Amino acid sequence: MSIPPPVPPGPPDYPEIPPVPGAAVGPPPVPPAYPSGPPPVPYAPVGPPPSSGGSGTRGLVYGCLGLLAIAGIVAVIGGLWVFNKARAIAANPEQFIAEMAVKANPDLELISVDKVTKEVVIKDKKSGETVTVTIDEIKNGKLTLKKSDGSSAEVGADGIRVKDKDGSETVVGGPAAVPLPEWVPAFPGQHQVVMSSHKIKGANQSGQYVFTTGESVDQAAAAYLKVLEENEFQVTREEASVQGSGVINLEAKAALESGGRQRIGVRLLATDAKTTTVHLDYAQEEPAAP
Repeated sequence: MSIPPPVPPGPPDYPEIPPVPGAAVGPPPVPPAYPSGPPPVPYAPVGPPPSSGGSGTRGLVYGCLGLLAIAGIVAVIGGLWVFNKARAIAANPEQFIAEMAVKANPDLELISVDKVTKEVVIKDKKSGETVTVTIDEIKNGKLTLKKSDGSSAEVGADGIRVKDKDGSETVVGGPAAVPLPEWVPAFPGQHQVVMSSHKIKGANQSGQYVFTTGESVDQAAAAYLKVLEENEFQVTREEASVQGSGVINLEAKAALESGGRQRIGVRLLATDAKTTTVHLDYAQEEPAAP
């Protein structure tokens, strides 16, 4: 008697699990499907382009060398220009100075340059007048200007001297350049000149003399008053105050045998506790010729 094969056991009979309240009822979720085909291939990293034998570096080097070459050429040309300009200035400094003066002022026009006399003639376009400048005197610290109307000016270390076309003369400078006339008494004490000028017009003359002294206003006024009276001047004295500082004015006059007169005005002002500033102005007037 044959024995039948064994029957495989069926699924276990699990007890039914009651549904969870609030849970969705339905078939289980379907997992996402992957796209068909081979899997994606990752991108390879991008590297620098293959070298072409150093052509990029050579280009940069050649560019720099080109710039250096251009700069060198410019420098050489500039040096040659400066050298040639320096030689031209040394050969004709009058021309260079005149050109620079004219370029600095558009109202001026260069007329002529004389290498022998070292004189330059410049014209004022507005007035039409010409000025002759003596360049050769500059190396000696002096400058002379002569206008076409006959007036002139001399500038030097000892002051400025101006002559007008009518014959009058004005000098501005230190005491060595503008000494006081003999008829004007000098201050007897120690002093330092600040400014002085002297003007001559025919027989008449006038001027100014400003200086400082370490004496007080009263001391300086008393000393000057004594000197003026000793030289036979009639002197009047007045006192005033300017911003709290004492001021003394002396007015001296004298008559001349020719009928003219001389006048000296002295104004003394206390600059500070130890300094007095003195302004002296003088004039001599002669009677007009008949």
